[in-house]
Amino acid sequence: MRTLYRPYCIFLISSLVSFSVFPQTLEEVIQTSLETNLRVENQVLARDSARLDLESAAAAMRPSINIRGSMSYLSNPPEGVSIEEGSLGSTTVPGSQFPAPVPDSEIELVPGAENSFFRLTAGISQPIYTWNKLKNARKAAELQLHSSSLQEQETRREIIRDVRQSWSAVKMLSASSGIVSEMQELASGMLEDNRARYDQGLVNWQAVLDARSNVSSIITRRTEIDQALASARLGLEISSGIPSSRLSPVFTPSRLERAAEPGDDSETAGEYHNRILSNQISEERRRQLLIQLRENNSELQNIAVQRQLAEVQKDIQAAGRPFRPDIGLQADIELSGQRIPFSPNWRETWDLGITLSIGVDMLTLDWGQADNSYAQAGYQLQQAQNGESLTLDALEARLSNIIQQINLAVARYLEARSKLALQEEQFKNAVVSFENELITREELQGSRLLLLGARLEALSYNFEYETSMAELDFLTGKDVE
Repeated sequence: MRTLYRPYCIFLISSLVSFSVFPQTLEEVIQTSLETNLRVENQVLARDSARLDLESAAAAMRPSINIRGSMSYLSNPPEGVSIEEGSLGSTTVPGSQFPAPVPDSEIELVPGAENSFFRLTAGISQPIYTWNKLKNARKAAELQLHSSSLQEQETRREIIRDVRQSWSAVKMLSASSGIVSEMQELASGMLEDNRARYDQGLVNWQAVLDARSNVSSIITRRTEIDQALASARLGLEISSGIPSSRLSPVFTPSRLERAAEPGDDSETAGEYHNRILSNQISEERRRQLLIQLRENNSELQNIAVQRQLAEVQKDIQAAGRPFRPDIGLQADIELSGQRIPFSPNWRETWDLGITLSIGVDMLTLDWGQADNSYAQAGYQLQQAQNGESLTLDALEARLSNIIQQINLAVARYLEARSKLALQEEQFKNAVVSFENELITREELQGSRLLLLGARLEALSYNFEYETSMAELDFLTGKDVE
């Protein structure tokens, strides 16, 4: 029985492990995303392919060796040339009464060919001068490899940005969902109270309809938040590669939220404001970020590489124009014979020959094709140069826009936190007033709704700050914090 239960237990344990949910921080999710995302894998494959192209371009500058071999069988091999006995007549021989044939025996002038024939040729070719075509081809391959590495780097940064933004969305919407649920519960209670008061003749029907309208608005908002939360979780699952069923995010306060935490009693209101506003991007910091953008942005670096590649391609096309000969050296070593190696007297039928050649390959007339290719390469170089300038301008404008969003989000968050502090104090006072029967239950619930609304507002501005910071880090290639 133990033997029968053991496989089942192993399967059950492995299933529980595979479907377990483990708490994960943002850093852990990002690390998992970079290790499992197929976009990264594709870029790694492209980089490895570009590395092989570089090795091939470097190999083209070295000597190449080709070995060719053949074995033939001749059914009717050429006959040899010989002088048969007596074919030249006869002559008298002293002391003999009979004439002697001339020649007196068969003379073989050219041996006849055998049925088998073997040939082994080794050819060595080495470019001598190619107008730097091979050198530039290798340089182009190096640039392509560099471009692939930059694309891989940009893909990784895109994934980090996407995960951070999806993470912030899930964080904000999860908290908002709980707040709106409480708001719905409060609004539903207010509706029931108004209905009871209407039945008692204390309020008119308009008060009931007004309370019902508030409940409907909150339900609509909750539905919107729940749908957005589902989309955000799906986005996080796609960007991270971790199924949402196995993801249990551990949310931590952002830098802006940490700055808004109450300080000690000696801190003044101005110091508190300055602590929050310190998260804004100053003019000096803006200049530093602009330098980081120009130095570290992968897209901008890749555009510069493409411009360099266009310059190399133009040089390659220039080397292919008419009257620019390519010079190369060719050495052929040929070993041939008629008998199978290591058979009796096989060396007598084998010969060794060496041929050294210097070849020239030069285009003389192609009716303008090479010149047109060279002109097109010049246009492509100009486009690459213009693209580099346009990309820099666009990225700088994008950076300026992101900085404005960050500064505005920080200012709005400060305002929302101030309103939240006010609503918290007003709610405390409302609780005391309700306990002393100075306000109605409806007024207390209304104060609570205002407090929850202020919390929602603060969450939304913190979300704008976090997503903008993720975009800023992506643009500059470095963490702002």
